Amino acid sequence: MSRIMIADKLFIKKCIKGDEKKLRELYQHLYDRLMGICMRYKRDKTEAVSALNQAFMKVISNLKSYDTDKDILAWSSRIAVNMLIDEYRKDKHRSQFVSIHDQEDGPAIQVSSESWIEEGLQAEHIRDCMKTLPKVTQTVFNLYAIDGFKHREIAEKLDISEGTSKWHVSHARVLLKQMLQKEDERKSKTYG
Repeated sequence: MSRIMIADKLFIKKCIKGDEKKLRELYQHLYDRLMGICMRYKRDKTEAVSALNQAFMKVISNLKSYDTDKDILAWSSRIAVNMLIDEYRKDKHRSQFVSIHDQEDGPAIQVSSESWIEEGLQAEHIRDCMKTLPKVTQTVFNLYAIDGFKHREIAEKLDISEGTSKWHVSHARVLLKQMLQKEDERKSKTYG
């Protein structure tokens, strides 16, 4: 499906009116992007699919406000992230938050690979490792490192301090680095 077709005002009007064929096309067009977002915030595929369907329903219900001059993938991605944040707020346990102020961001995780295949495996391993992070840390890290939110925005959205947001990003980096080092050690013992 071409991007022009998605941005077409007539196409969007048909989606708003409930044209099942056009809604199915829209769903197919958005599926990969929205599923990728949902997989980052959910621990398993079943939860991610459920979140994806909720996000798509939000997209449909907000189509009247969609500006067809804008990229629908970016617009729908923002809706999905905001929906996941709202869901997170409902479920969060405030006791999981650690309040540390003025924590500097730690060094970025350095990942080096010898081939594009190894890079793909490394990226998949990092995604798997991210799913094992504590829920709050995972959410903050996703918002900051992947979705590009600033600490101030994360603090406002999750009702935490900027320092706490920075701490969770730093903590995620430390944990991910430790997990990757353990994996490297395991590989070197196994292979060599």
